[in-house]
Amino acid sequence: MTGRAFYRRWLEVTASGLALCPMSVLADSQRANAEIRRQFAIPAGSRLVNVLRVGMAPAGFPARPTPRLPAEELLAPPGA
Repeated sequence: MTGRAFYRRWLEVTASGLALCPMSVLADSQRANAEIRRQFAIPAGSRLVNVLRVGMAPAGFPARPTPRLPAEELLAPPGA
């Protein structure tokens, strides 16, 4: 799956009222990675690159706005 496809799926999940929480440390830890691969019967030729926790989004989710600056603070007006 490409990065673009991954984020599209994430947006679809969010639009359906669910929230995702990446738990990459579980994929990065050799011990945790091996246990997850065993429990979910992930084939030997496949890689576990991330683990996501999925749950119902709280009311008003996302409660925190994005940390990005608004476009008007990043772009100069025409002719400036």
